[in-house]
Amino acid sequence: MWVQGLAGAVFVGCFFGERHLFDRLVRRQYEIAREAWEADDQPTGFAWLPPRDPDMAFWVRETGMRFWARARAVRRWTFSSPPWILRDPEARRLQTRLRQVFFISMGAWAILMVAIF
Repeated sequence: MWVQGLAGAVFVGCFFGERHLFDRLVRRQYEIAREAWEADDQPTGFAWLPPRDPDMAFWVRETGMRFWARARAVRRWTFSSPPWILRDPEARRLQTRLRQVFFISMGAWAILMVAIF
């Protein structure tokens, strides 16, 4: 029983940690590699939105129309390193932590599934 609680707590902690790290990474991309951010369809974070841009339609910015851009960025940055990340030590550090937390969460999820079933 305690294994389920521990694995569940680790998984939930990683869930929120991944989102926080992704927000920091997408903000970093916006700050240092705006061209790459625009080429990635201007992803937003889970909690982070870019500053108001007069060229950006309100409904696109505020209604989550960039959900798919965010989903692609999460998947891409977990399994590969774009050139802008390789050039920036801070972005590389954030990506490494994002990957570590992802794999820890997958391990916790697997333990949780084995313990439940």
